[in-house]
Amino acid sequence: MLVPAAANGLGRFAYGLLVPAMQNDLGWSSLTSGSLSAANSVGYLIGAIIADRALTVFGERNAVLGPLAVATLTVLACGATGDVIALAVLRLVAGAAGAVAFVAGAAVLTRLTAERETRALGLYFAGPGLGIAASALLVTPIAVAGHWRTGWLLDSVLCAACLALVAPVLARMPLAQPVLSGPRSWERRRVGALLASYGLFGAGYITYMTFSVAYLRANGRTPSQLEWFWFALGVAGIVIGLTLAAPLSRIRGGRGIAVTVATTALASGLPLLSSSSTAELASAALFGSFFSVSATVTAAARRSLPPTQWPPAIAGLTAAFGIGQCAGPVISGAVADGPHGLRAGLLTGTVLLAASGACALFHPSLSSLAAEPATETNPR
Repeated sequence: MLVPAAANGLGRFAYGLLVPAMQNDLGWSSLTSGSLSAANSVGYLIGAIIADRALTVFGERNAVLGPLAVATLTVLACGATGDVIALAVLRLVAGAAGAVAFVAGAAVLTRLTAERETRALGLYFAGPGLGIAASALLVTPIAVAGHWRTGWLLDSVLCAACLALVAPVLARMPLAQPVLSGPRSWERRRVGALLASYGLFGAGYITYMTFSVAYLRANGRTPSQLEWFWFALGVAGIVIGLTLAAPLSRIRGGRGIAVTVATTALASGLPLLSSSSTAELASAALFGSFFSVSATVTAAARRSLPPTQWPPAIAGLTAAFGIGQCAGPVISGAVADGPHGLRAGLLTGTVLLAASGACALFHPSLSSLAAEPATETNPR
């Protein structure tokens, strides 16, 4: 759990906590804030694309620890500058490094826990929740006080702590050696609905993660309320990942994905329907289900394709997700700078999530796919 906690929970999502303070101090618009989030997502997309190559060239241990160290250093550097261009470059590098570490860590876990893979992946994908919960308790008070530079520093310290704990564990594990291999083709039309759903989900969920705290703060929420909101989101992600990821992954077709994504859409819309603190905490708790989406999408792809097509298919799905993450903050940030403000920006994310859930329903069940056998493909 510590790899995704550092790579995503701290290295990526903690930015959402620091957005209000950086906007106030640096005079940013919502579009500027969203553009930095998009830069991080571009980096994540690049990292996801090169992760498989990094694994084959550098090996599992180096592909986890090296990028995790880079992500830690870039997070630290973010607190040293207020220049938008410099921050965009740093967020891009942090996203790329975090993606490589995240994918490499998942590869290690998949190989070592083959018989318990679904449950193990559910736990792994819940890891960002741990990072979010930690940042809620430690970074939120500093961020709310306006000390965003100190917030970045503390965030980097937490990343470094995760790195220090992970390194000796990987040193004791029997890891695979680098093995160069060529890319494999895969049948995209068999998972076309998953591609559309996962891309839209990437655009919708990152909108919530980027602007939800800013929206609540603009509505007068106290530092304590913001802390509890972010903490509830992180803890819910851990609990849901541990308990529901595996059962949801076993639901036929795309219905498990649709249920999970629909829950995030409902959660995203709750603060827009009610300004009560209860509704906002419920929103955070329900939105924690987004940590299970990756596990359910991965499971659906694996059921739909032969084993030789799994790696390129999962890489393709990750790319679609990354493209959505790049577009989401820019679109919602531009909308939020309009006359209806952050409320309209969050509504845009909610609509994108609802569309994602609808697309998932079009993914066929195993019985439908059985009528159209998949073709095993060889490396090109």
